[in-house]
Amino acid sequence: MARASIYCNFHPTRHARWHCKQCRCDYCSGCMPDADPQRQQGQCPQCGQRMTYSGAAGEVEPFWQRIGHFFLYPMASDSLILIVLCTLVPALLQPNLLGGLVSLGLMLALLKYSYSVILNSAHGQQTPPPLSEAFSSAGFSVILRQMLVLFLIVGLIILSFRVGGSFLGVIVLAFMLLALPASIAQLTLNESVADAVNPLQLALLMLRIGWPYMVLYAHLVLLLLAAAVLQDFALEHFPPVIAQPLAGLVSSYFLLIFAHMLGYVLYQFQGELGFSSELDQAANTTSDPVKRLDADIDINLKQGNYDQVQRLLLQALKRQPTNDRLATQLLQLIQARQDTLSMRDHHRQLIPALIRQADSDNLSQLLLKLRRQDPDFRLSDPDLSFQCAQLLFHQQQYRLILWLLKQFHQRFPNHPDTPRAYLLLARTLADGLQQYRQAGQCLAFIHKHFPQHPLHPQLPHYAAPRKPPGPVAQPGGF
Repeated sequence: MARASIYCNFHPTRHARWHCKQCRCDYCSGCMPDADPQRQQGQCPQCGQRMTYSGAAGEVEPFWQRIGHFFLYPMASDSLILIVLCTLVPALLQPNLLGGLVSLGLMLALLKYSYSVILNSAHGQQTPPPLSEAFSSAGFSVILRQMLVLFLIVGLIILSFRVGGSFLGVIVLAFMLLALPASIAQLTLNESVADAVNPLQLALLMLRIGWPYMVLYAHLVLLLLAAAVLQDFALEHFPPVIAQPLAGLVSSYFLLIFAHMLGYVLYQFQGELGFSSELDQAANTTSDPVKRLDADIDINLKQGNYDQVQRLLLQALKRQPTNDRLATQLLQLIQARQDTLSMRDHHRQLIPALIRQADSDNLSQLLLKLRRQDPDFRLSDPDLSFQCAQLLFHQQQYRLILWLLKQFHQRFPNHPDTPRAYLLLARTLADGLQQYRQAGQCLAFIHKHFPQHPLHPQLPHYAAPRKPPGPVAQPGGF
């Protein structure tokens, strides 16, 4: 049955394509990046139950509101060229065997093109297929199948008259006439002659569409009547040399309108009919765990499940410890919640990402918050401490550098970067804080304890020019 537009519970401006009966929740395609519209398989991200697929039913404009668009559809260049070819070329040919064969070929090309129109429209294409579709070798079998379907339908009607008399014959005739658009649709979508003549399949298709099928049928009847009236008018008021091509133009024009309208109805009710348009299939061709994670985070954020969002991010960071985007999202969540305890617990995931991104502003804010929460807090990773100090030096965060490198040689004995750390500390004291005596102590410490280090020849360059270094001392007070 036709349904009113339903919107995603988490994206109110997006049409829903999936529905969970257990949660009574509707989801758009963005919420379900790992679902398979082609197979109509998708699990609810909240309860894990299988969901129902509605396709484009909620976002496609009803066909009865697009009548003007249907009449403009054949006016595109490709379809218009085909109409003219199939109408004027037979009129110019001699009435002989060659002319008859060419006319028959053009008629078959037009019919094949009409089925391409139905199929393209059923998959959401609002422009006619290219002209080459009419003359390509692929797809001509649908014409043979359609002829077989019509032959079987006529045979079924004749058989019903003979077996059941006039009563049964009239009922079967009326049903098959009513189900003719459904038969064409079944043949186009499934390429099955059996489905196209099976009364149960045809009745099921009509019931799934519901009352809009009767609206479609009424419009198709009106199209046939309009075409007949125009053809009759042309034959009565114009000479045959003009009337016959004009009647051919009218019939070809209305045939493409009919095909596009039928295909559009299939697109509108694709969820009810159990197929997915190519546009949906292209949107979700493979399962992307990154998109699934983003969708889960988005859903839980909008539900206020911040603890769950944090768990999702931490689990993802365990799998991808160098994913800076995940670490940034985690930091933003923790900052928004003002959760300093989580900030301390997970600083080992947050700080490396900030260093890799050279985000000194957020790094300094994070370290200051950690210090305010616990004045005795220290980074336990020597590499992390030194890398933070290096990044903050260029932002002139001198007090934080002193805190990071304080007692570095005592906290991390025999660490290979101790000389570089104390050289950075000396530069911080001298250039940033003008504490030349303490800077000199750091340089003297390097000179004494690391005489063979590659930095040793560079020490005179960094020596404080205005105040000579004092006695060699352990720089533990900085």
